[in-house]
Amino acid sequence: FVAAEVPLSVYAATVSLAGTLDASGSGARAGNGGPVGAAGSPGLGAGAGFGGASLKGGGGGAHGGAGGAGAGAGAGAGGSSNSATGTVTTPLSSDDVSLGSGGGGGGGGSTAGNGPGGAGAQGGGAIFLEAASMTVTGAILLDGLTAPVVVDNDATGTNAAGGGGGSGGGILLRIAGTLSMSNARLSANGGQGGNVFDPLNCGAAEPGGGGAGGRIKIFANISTLTSVTLSTAGGAAGTTCGSIGA
Repeated sequence: FVAAEVPLSVYAATVSLAGTLDASGSGARAGNGGPVGAAGSPGLGAGAGFGGASLKGGGGGAHGGAGGAGAGAGAGAGGSSNSATGTVTTPLSSDDVSLGSGGGGGGGGSTAGNGPGGAGAQGGGAIFLEAASMTVTGAILLDGLTAPVVVDNDATGTNAAGGGGGSGGGILLRIAGTLSMSNARLSANGGQGGNVFDPLNCGAAEPGGGGAGGRIKIFANISTLTSVTLSTAGGAAGTTCGSIGA
């Protein structure tokens, strides 16, 4: 478990990780969905997604890439890519890793029956691990979250919109000696934009944009890697006409 909005920094002689270190959703906060007839609020973070105008989707958070724009004219823009692919400080430090950013909130519907817009989703956390030697046989997760589904069962008015997904967070491994990784997984994927479900007016709503992938940085003097998965994929845009649980 990694506390929300607080980067985790560990300095040790030896690090051994066999389980799961999960910082998914521990990054910057998301924007709120807009009240009826109003815009959603922007997320937080260096690459925060923008809130959508009334009836329009919120933008996804950014990190290693830009966040996806929400759907509809006047939708919230995705955030701009931020931080760096390599080193930022000399010597290398925890300042070289960043939190994922929150998605913007979707705009509210046109009537009380349509309801408020969907909230955005929180970004992934940030982890800095420095050691003389490190062994990883488990998983380190820093994924952005998926924005919540908006459900509209009102036959009148225009649908509320979905919020933007959170961007993936950042991880940096700094090993002075040997790094050994076997059957390990490091993931900083972006979260999906919020879906909008309206069984009475399918296709009339505007979902949220997807969150961008994060950053994974590994600096080691000697490395032995076997069956290792590294993933910083961006999240998909939200959809309409899907199931409530989609």
